[in-house]
Amino acid sequence: MAATNKAFPLPPALAELSFGTGHILTKEFARLIRREVQTIRKMLSQNGEVYGIRPHKLGNRWLWNVQDVASLFPGAEA
Repeated sequence: MAATNKAFPLPPALAELSFGTGHILTKEFARLIRREVQTIRKMLSQNGEVYGIRPHKLGNRWLWNVQDVASLFPGAEA
């Protein structure tokens, strides 16, 4: 499943979680998809992506685009 850059309304909870930056941290991403942070890091290390989403590195943190994360939840209300 490849992440797309199509813009669509975000679920309010996800928009609030990103604090208007358009990105969330790995621990928040892990919580959303109900995985451990270490599992996300391992998947990222092995595949360069997690469920088709490639994060951006800022300093020593991985930032996940909320539009890409929202694409994992197609039935979420906007």
